[in-house]
Amino acid sequence: MSIILNKVKAFTNTKENRIEKLLFSNDIDLVKRVLITHPDINLNFINDEGKTALFGADYLKAEALINAGININAKDKDGNTALFFSDYMTSNLLLNKGANVNHRNNIGMTAIFRADRSKASLLIKAGARVNFKSHVDNTTALQMAYIRRDEAVMTVLIEAGADIHHNWRGYSAQAKAFMTTINERQAA
Repeated sequence: MSIILNKVKAFTNTKENRIEKLLFSNDIDLVKRVLITHPDINLNFINDEGKTALFGADYLKAEALINAGININAKDKDGNTALFFSDYMTSNLLLNKGANVNHRNNIGMTAIFRADRSKASLLIKAGARVNFKSHVDNTTALQMAYIRRDEAVMTVLIEAGADIHHNWRGYSAQAKAFMTTINERQAA
């Protein structure tokens, strides 16, 4: 019997463990073996954090889970999907397999709100709307990029039509950028 099958047997011999929990392993060979040996496994099993195994999965693991039939638009307790947590390559895979680029979580944010430059560009090419506002404080992706001081993302968003005049906390992104420039000059 292979080492991987021994791992599966040892793990599932305890009452509190479920075979589905093995899908969360970072060992791609183990995940693939579980998928092969347990074709009726509940791919959409939710862990203690309220997420499926697709959340945070790298490209190879995501590909295996998607090919097995996992729900790519499953939501965690906060309404996020795997697209919110995926790297560029995995995001591209998810989008090509039908992930909802404009899915809004419980507070109205989409995956683009926390994306880096490459991922933001990918999401925009896939049809991401750049002017959604969060339900909590009316924040847009542009304002989130401003908070992070991520000029590359701000540029991508503005080039895609992000509203620089949207009023947020009393100021537009344009006014905040101007004030930041003034403050930086005074500090120098």
